[in-house]
Amino acid sequence: MDRPYFLLVAAAVFTVYSCAPAPRVRPPVAEPGPSDSLLAELGRRTFREKGCMECHIREGEGGKSGPNLDKLAGVADPTYVRESILDPDAIITPGYEAGLMPPGYGAMLTEAEIDALQYYLSNRFSPAAK
Repeated sequence: MDRPYFLLVAAAVFTVYSCAPAPRVRPPVAEPGPSDSLLAELGRRTFREKGCMECHIREGEGGKSGPNLDKLAGVADPTYVRESILDPDAIITPGYEAGLMPPGYGAMLTEAEIDALQYYLSNRFSPAAK
């Protein structure tokens, strides 16, 4: 008589625990890894070497004839950033004219440089990261 009672209790406990929802756990926040740092540095270097900072501000430095790209960092969709590099007249920032940014960066930049610029312009970095 003890055995059927034990099996009944064990089955009930198993049912309760197996049907209970899993506890809510926050997903871990990804820490920037070494590859992110390298990508950011390549983006920063590309931005400076390819003349982007002649017209655009990033990390508080650069020209003012184009939109201030510090305003994009951390808020702009990376797809929008990439499209703006490859097709600068696709979406014109209010207050600026079409044709201001020269076309052809898709041919002038390597795929790695475009990826790095996209990452660099889409993310915020501390001033110490310069």
